Amino acid sequence: MMNNMKKMIIIGGGASGLIASIFAQKMGIEVLILEKLSSIGKKILATGNGRCNLTNQDLNFSHFHSENKNFFEFALSEFDFDKTINFFKSIFVETTEKNGKIFPLTMQSSTVVDLLKNQIEDLGVKVKTDIKVVDVSKKGEQFTLKTQNGLIFKSDYLLIATGGKSANYLGSDGDGYRFAKKFGHTITPLFPTLVWLKSNEIYLKKIQGVKFEGEITLYIEKKMVKKGFGDILFTKEGLSGNRALDFSREVAKALIDKKEVEISINLLPNYNNQQLDKILLSRFELKPKWLLSKILLGLLNKKLISTILQICQMEDKAVANISKKDRKKVVNLLLEWRLKISDTGDFKGQKLLLVEFLPMK
Repeated sequence: MMNNMKKMIIIGGGASGLIASIFAQKMGIEVLILEKLSSIGKKILATGNGRCNLTNQDLNFSHFHSENKNFFEFALSEFDFDKTINFFKSIFVETTEKNGKIFPLTMQSSTVVDLLKNQIEDLGVKVKTDIKVVDVSKKGEQFTLKTQNGLIFKSDYLLIATGGKSANYLGSDGDGYRFAKKFGHTITPLFPTLVWLKSNEIYLKKIQGVKFEGEITLYIEKKMVKKGFGDILFTKEGLSGNRALDFSREVAKALIDKKEVEISINLLPNYNNQQLDKILLSRFELKPKWLLSKILLGLLNKKLISTILQICQMEDKAVANISKKDRKKVVNLLLEWRLKISDTGDFKGQKLLLVEFLPMK
C-alpha cells in the first residue's frame, strides 16, 4: 500500500521545531526533524537559568519589537497565553507562576524537554541528530536539502526552525537567515540585543566588578530615549547588569545608524540634587578635617570614590578646603554620571535576537 502522506522536514530541533512537529504530525503530515547537535532541545535546557520560562502572563503587544508592527500580532493572537498553557498541559507539563512568569511545576527545563520528546515519539515524528544542513533548494513542489556529510533529503514542505544567531554552542549560528534568503525572503539588518554596552572610558578597568542598584538613562543624539532602575554592573570595557542589557537593542540600532549614544547613571536615585548637597554639606561641617574620600564612604561603593575624584578632576583633600563649586560638581556626578557608548557585546553573549522575515515579493 502506497504512503500518500505529505512529508515535511524541519531544520532545527529546538522549541519551535519540536512544537511545530507535534502540530504538523497531528495534521497528518509525516515529519522529519534534522538537528545539527547531538540531541534535541539543548537550548530549552539553558532557558530561565535551567528552569525554562515558558511564557508570561502579560503578553501585551507593546512588549514586543519589530520594524513591521504587525509581525508578531498574528502569532500572539493565534497562540495566546491560554492556548500556550493548554498546549503544555496537553503534553503533561504542569505549570507554576512566579512574578508573572510561567515555569514548569518542577522548575526544571529538563522536564519540558523530556515531555516534548515523549510526545513526538508517541506521534511518530522522526528525528535525526548530528545532521548539519548546508544547502536548501526547491524545484517544482519539492524541496531538496543537502547535508555536510553528503546526505540528500527531499520533502513536500520545509520549515526553517534554526533560531537566530546567538549562542552558537547551542546550535544557532545564523544558517536560517541564509536559507530563508535563498527563497526570496528579505532579512533586515541583524544586531545582538540583551548584551553589555561598551565604552572607551579609560577609568573602567579600575572599577570593574562594582555592582549596585541605580537609575540608568539612555540618550541618543542628546535626546532622552529610555529610563530604568535596577542592577548595574561596571565591567572593564563598559556596562552590564539587567538594566544595561535592556537598553542594548536601542543602543545597537542607534550605533548602526551612526548616532551618538550616551548613558547617564544615577548612583543615588533616592536623593535629588538639593537633598544630596545638604547631606554632603552637613558632613563637611561635622568633619572639616576629613578627606573627601572618607566623607563619601557610606554613600557609595568604596571602589568608586577615587574614580569619582578623577572624573571631577579633584584632589583628595580635607573638605574644609573644598569649594561650593567643587562640592556641587561631586553631587552632579553622583546623580548624573555620563558615559559615551561606542559598541555593544556580540552575538556570542546574546540572549535574544530581533529579526524579521518579510514575505516574498
